[in-house]
Amino acid sequence: MGRDVKCALPLSCLVMMVCGLALSLDPVPRSSSTGCGFILGFGIGLIYWITLGFTISFGRSDLIAPSLAAWIPNIALSLLAVALFMAGEER
Repeated sequence: MGRDVKCALPLSCLVMMVCGLALSLDPVPRSSSTGCGFILGFGIGLIYWITLGFTISFGRSDLIAPSLAAWIPNIALSLLAVALFMAGEER
């Protein structure tokens, strides 16, 4: 479990960067303020942190395969970033 988490955590920085890039394409209406983008970015980070905590706990208790448990948050947020990227429009 530990080795998988040590490999997955550095990749989370790239996943967060891609999520931020997707948010910069303005998936929310233009009438919203800059604060809305900040709140969305903070919320995505919080969702990642909570998901990572749950999946690592499930992996340690063998409810999920430990190698899969370490990678689920990265996979889920990568899919979210792709969805935001596809829904966004350039400014």
